[in-house]
Amino acid sequence: MATVGVLILCAVLGSAFASPIADCTDFTGGVVKINSVDVPGCTTAPCVVKRGTNATVTINFTPSIQEKDITNQVYGIIAGQKVPFPLSENDACKLGAKCPMPANEMETEKVTIQILKIYPPITLIAEWELFDAEGTEQGCFLIQIKIEN
Repeated sequence: MATVGVLILCAVLGSAFASPIADCTDFTGGVVKINSVDVPGCTTAPCVVKRGTNATVTINFTPSIQEKDITNQVYGIIAGQKVPFPLSENDACKLGAKCPMPANEMETEKVTIQILKIYPPITLIAEWELFDAEGTEQGCFLIQIKIEN
């Protein structure tokens, strides 16, 4: 039975990641529409990053209501568990978005993630969540990442 579950998960992820970016399948609602996500050099899944370097992710999003602030949280999904990826800065206002963010206007933030040398070489799904000033999740997307030496 577990084998069937793994095969189904692989089939779903494989189809979801023909592009390196996918919507979170379990997230509904939220007032932030993810317009586009760019990882330089990544056009197909998985996005390859090297240990001991920085990866830059540019996110274009549009809040449907005015937002005071948006913060980012990133997790690697490893063996079914969400493991936090630390960000040196997670505040969209400090990453290029203008705050407060007007309703229905596209904002852009550029986030840098350190790919630490202690990270093992692994292929994983990163879940990227955007939260409003009250701590409510307002947007979410997935990126398939391969960490290499």
